[in-house]
Amino acid sequence: MTKRKYICLALLMAVMLLVTGCDLVTVNRERDKAQVVIQIGDTAITKEQVYAVASTELAQSGMSMDLWDENLETYMREYLDEYLMEYVDGYAEYKVAVMLCDTLCPLTEEEIRQAEENTEGLLEYVRMMLGYDEENPEAYKGDIEADMDAYLKQTFGQTVAEYKASTLESNKYAHVYAKLTEGVAAQEGAAQAQYEKDLQAQKEAFAESADEYRSAITRNSMGDYILYKPAGYAEVKQILLGYEDEDGNAYDDLSLAKNEAEEELIEAEQKV
Repeated sequence: MTKRKYICLALLMAVMLLVTGCDLVTVNRERDKAQVVIQIGDTAITKEQVYAVASTELAQSGMSMDLWDENLETYMREYLDEYLMEYVDGYAEYKVAVMLCDTLCPLTEEEIRQAEENTEGLLEYVRMMLGYDEENPEAYKGDIEADMDAYLKQTFGQTVAEYKASTLESNKYAHVYAKLTEGVAAQEGAAQAQYEKDLQAQKEAFAESADEYRSAITRNSMGDYILYKPAGYAEVKQILLGYEDEDGNAYDDLSLAKNEAEEELIEAEQKV
C-alpha cells in the first residue's frame, strides 16, 4: 500500500472515531438542530444537516416523514434512531472521501466533464417532460428554471443546483474508493470471517423477531443480503401481475392524465 493510501485510511478511521456513539435521538427540535454529530477538521456537520440529507434519501425510497416529529410511535423512533446511527457513519465516510478527492487525488478535467454530461442528460429529459423545447423556448409558458427546481425538489428532494452538486460528490466518492481499493484483493480467510460474522448476526436477528431479521437482511449497502434462510420464512421481493390489453391501455391513459395533472399543479404553484 502506498503512503497516500495509508494517509487516506488513517483520516477515514479518525473521523469514524469521532462519530461513533453520537447521540441522534431527538429530544427537542430547536435545541438539537445545532448539535454537531460529525467533525471533519474545521468542518462541523450538524444534526439538522444530517437529518436533511437522510430525509431526502428516505423520501426517495418511499418513506416520507418528519424525522423531527417528537410524537412518533416508539417502535418507529427506535428504528429511525438505529438507521440514523448507521447512516451518520456512512455519511461521515462519504464526506471525508469527497474532501480527500479534492486534496489528494482530484478528478481530471475529463472526469468532471463526463459527470456534468451525465447530469445534463437527466436534466434535458426533465425539461422535455415538462414540455420545454430547446429550439423554441418562447413557446414555454412559465419559468423553466423554477419549474425544474420544483420538479426535482418533489422527485429527489433537491433543487437543480443541489442535484448537480450531489452528483459530482458521488463521482468524487467513487473516484477515491477506486483509488483506495486499486490492487487490493480480499484474502480467503478474511472473506470467510466476514461471512460467518454476518451469518451469525442474521441468526441472532431472527431469534429476536421477524421484523428485526428483515431489517438485518435489507439494511445493507448492496441491497438484500441473505445468508441465513429460516425454515418456513418467505421473503417476497417482487410480485408480477398481468393484465389484459384493454386494462393496459386504461392504465397508460391514467398515467398520462396523472403526468398532465402534475404539470398543471407545478404551473399553478408558480403563479401563486
